[in-house]
Amino acid sequence: MSFSTDVANLTAWYLPEDDDTVQRAPALSHGTDKKVSQKELASLGVLATEVESLEAWEQDTNLDQIRKDRGYTTYDTVDSHNLPKGTQVKFFTEHLHTDEEIRFLGRGSAYFDIRDTKDKWIRIKIGPGALIILPAGLWHRFHIAQEAGSDILVYRLFTTNPQWKSYPRKGVNGNMAVTNGDSSTVQLVRERYLQQLQVQA
Repeated sequence: MSFSTDVANLTAWYLPEDDDTVQRAPALSHGTDKKVSQKELASLGVLATEVESLEAWEQDTNLDQIRKDRGYTTYDTVDSHNLPKGTQVKFFTEHLHTDEEIRFLGRGSAYFDIRDTKDKWIRIKIGPGALIILPAGLWHRFHIAQEAGSDILVYRLFTTNPQWKSYPRKGVNGNMAVTNGDSSTVQLVRERYLQQLQVQA
């Protein structure tokens, strides 16, 4: 299994402090001069690699090893041409999962926004062939990049029995979230994530 801190079609930067500006036009890049290296992303638990051949991705030996090592047995695709109404709004709502999230792009470009340990937004842009894994407990959101228009294809990999529930961030109490009826679950998975970062440091 091989991950990299030099993945083509993957760049990252800090978003402006004024998130209202981003919320009004989330498909724009909102680029800043505060760049974030892939090594810095890895320190936040974000893993990345490249899928060598998108036409034959299921035969990619590195991806096959990742799937075996991490228990991914199924997949589906998200095609922007077939997205139900309101899906993009849901994707851009800040949330976390109790399972890690693994995605790679078949076409187009997209943004994954993640929170750093100081609760600042980092925008990660990925293009075709870039594969990204977001750890469980990491606050994030997703949006199609404007330059992709309505043409994007995302592959999503899953374990046999995924715990694939989104926990939206309703409010903030320190570095923990307050969600309707789910605060204990969110707090637990969030604490595990932060503890893992301390182990890696």
